[in-house]
Amino acid sequence: MRVAKKLKTSTVSGYSNESNPFGDANLNEKFVWRKKIEKAVSTGVTLDEFTVKAEKRRQKERMAEIEKVKKRREERALEKAQREEDMMLLERERGRAEADDFEKKEEEFHFDESKVKSKIRLCKGRMKPIDVLTTY
Repeated sequence: MRVAKKLKTSTVSGYSNESNPFGDANLNEKFVWRKKIEKAVSTGVTLDEFTVKAEKRRQKERMAEIEKVKKRREERALEKAQREEDMMLLERERGRAEADDFEKKEEEFHFDESKVKSKIRLCKGRMKPIDVLTTY
């Protein structure tokens, strides 16, 4: 069919056969579904639907859709990176809060230990000048 041959001559652009995210080795080759065209023509669809101009319009729509998908994929990657960065910051902040809490508990422990040592020294009669201040 002549329509199928005309449609096959136009090419697909945007990706090369070597580098494409779809894994299609024949991406630059134009696929024409001859049986579908023949069936559509036999059922009464006009040939205007299968002109090169109509195919270019459909191809332009497909390429616009591919661009939208690429853009959305990039946006999702950026959002994911942002979420990961936020999670890292949150984890760091949580770690800092734990370290501050641990430091506070350590200071309390040392303060309590100094009180206990002071009481022991007072009981045994070996008090230091600081022990007198802690009792009053």
